[in-house]
Amino acid sequence: LGNIGGICTTQRKYLEGLKYENECLSIMKKLKDQTGMAVSHLNIATGYQMLSNIDSAEVHYQKSFKLFIETNHISGLIAAYGSYAEFFLKFKNYKNSIKYARLTMQMAVSLNDLVMEKQVQHILFKAYDSMNDSRNALKHFKRWSELQDTIMKMASRKEITAKEYAFRYQQKT
Repeated sequence: LGNIGGICTTQRKYLEGLKYENECLSIMKKLKDQTGMAVSHLNIATGYQMLSNIDSAEVHYQKSFKLFIETNHISGLIAAYGSYAEFFLKFKNYKNSIKYARLTMQMAVSLNDLVMEKQVQHILFKAYDSMNDSRNALKHFKRWSELQDTIMKMASRKEITAKEYAFRYQQKT
C-alpha cells in the first residue's frame, strides 16, 4: 500500500496517496513495525507538504523522527531530516531549512552517503541563494557540483567494470 501511495504522490494524486499511506500506517501499527510506521509517517508528511498542509505535515515529520530515533534507523532519520529541510525550503523558512540540512549533511558525511550529501548541498545552495547570501550559495553549489561529478564517475566506473567482466566471461565461454 505504501508503494501505491508513493506512485499516487508521484502522479500528483496527493489525496489518493494519503489514503493508501494511512492504510499502510494502520497495518504497520497492527504489526507493531516501528520502522514501517516511521516510513509511513514520513510519506504522509510528504503528502501533506505537497498539499501545503503545514500543520499536518509537521505532526507526521515529528512522529517519523521519534520512531526512527527509537529504532536507531539512521538512514531513515537522514532521509527524514533531509525531507524536513526541503519542507522548510518550500515554505521559505530558510533558517530551519539550513538547520536541518546541516544536520542531515553531518549524518550523511559520517556514513559517506554521497547521494544524500549532494541533495543536501543543493538544498543549502537554494536556501542561501534565496537569502541573497552569494558567498555561501556559491560554496554549496560548488560542493554540489563536485559531488555530482564524483557520483557520475563512480557510476561510469561501475558500468565499465561490469562490461569488462561480461566481456571476460564471454571470452571464456
